[in-house]
Amino acid sequence: MPASIGLSRAGLGRAVLEIAARMPAALLPVALTAAIGLSTRSPFTTGVVMAAAVAALGLSGSLGTAAAERWGRRPVLLTGAAAHVTSLVLLVTAVDRFTHAHTLTSDVTLFVMVMGCAALAGATVPPVSAVARDRWRALRLTAEQGLRQDGNREDLALLAAALLTAVLTWSAGPAAGLLAAAAVTAAAVPLYAMDATIGALDEAEQHSSRSTEDDAEPPLRTLLAGIDAARRQAEAGAADGGPVRSRRLRVAVLVRAVLLGGSTALLWILVLDSALSVYRGAWSASLTIAAMLAAGAAASRWFPSAGDGVSASRRRRLLTTLTVLLVGLTATVSTLMSALSTVLGGRAGLVIVSCAAVLAAAAIGALLVELYRQVGPVCAEDGSSDRDSSETLLGGALLAGSVLGFAAGGLILALIG
Repeated sequence: MPASIGLSRAGLGRAVLEIAARMPAALLPVALTAAIGLSTRSPFTTGVVMAAAVAALGLSGSLGTAAAERWGRRPVLLTGAAAHVTSLVLLVTAVDRFTHAHTLTSDVTLFVMVMGCAALAGATVPPVSAVARDRWRALRLTAEQGLRQDGNREDLALLAAALLTAVLTWSAGPAAGLLAAAAVTAAAVPLYAMDATIGALDEAEQHSSRSTEDDAEPPLRTLLAGIDAARRQAEAGAADGGPVRSRRLRVAVLVRAVLLGGSTALLWILVLDSALSVYRGAWSASLTIAAMLAAGAAASRWFPSAGDGVSASRRRRLLTTLTVLLVGLTATVSTLMSALSTVLGGRAGLVIVSCAAVLAAAAIGALLVELYRQVGPVCAEDGSSDRDSSETLLGGALLAGSVLGFAAGGLILALIG
């Protein structure tokens, strides 16, 4: 009994360490939204800076995977941690100088510096998710077990990051979340890199000529929770009529993915803009984002089994209609916040925006499962599987939508407000 207890405690400790090591990637978008939004109170500035950071963050996983294959996982994690901490410190400094005009440098130059530091911070996030997937083979996990484990830990890291940002923003200030990300990176990632399993993987590949073909390649990182849960549900059942039987996804699937990514980014901007209009309510934006992430993750796990009695095409139509209505409601109430403040009070309007955004995030999480069910396994005409490239296309569409959603959403709100 003591041995089993010790083993379970050791496993729990490793799980907590891995979640902490994943948090830098989860903290960056949430903490940056709070830092830029609260410091500048400008939707346009927030949207453009977030677009640059999210684009770089989305590509960081692929860059980190390629670097790990060339130089080893442990060196890349340790180097990435040092580079990410440095970039976060530079980002906090740039934001402070941009918002308080401490220097004679022009605003345009400072704005470009903030964008550059945000993109650098996104690009240097340590590739913990990719390294964790490499450990599936060492731990003898199946693809389903690995996706379940990684999905749970990734979503827990996202939720913890949003909650931590809300607490720190309320108690310490706008940039506290970014400083917390630097502290977590400096403490958790090096500890995770020193794990014996990671060292064993590096040593095994040094003595082997086998290519590290990973049949569970991590998707491009997006702002949507429940990605791994959606991929796991796709393994359980494909859409009616089977998956898309061509090397390319149908244009409709990619367009829907772009719209989902854009809707998610737009919801973040709308929630932040509404929170800024309420006295001392800005910190609640991170809390609402946490609720949105939780709703999306829960929907991607629960909805597929709840909607099995309805055809896939009808589910997609219903979910698409529901998402459009909820995003429209969120945008309408957010736009009318000033008018609602005189009638219902600012906090009542903020509650309506938050509830609508959370419900919209849940609908998006369910739609995400439908997209991955349509993806695959995607087969070519010769019967060979081409799922990895199809999931990469789908992830790229979600990422492109998020980037466009932040940029366009910030611009539209700036023009309206």
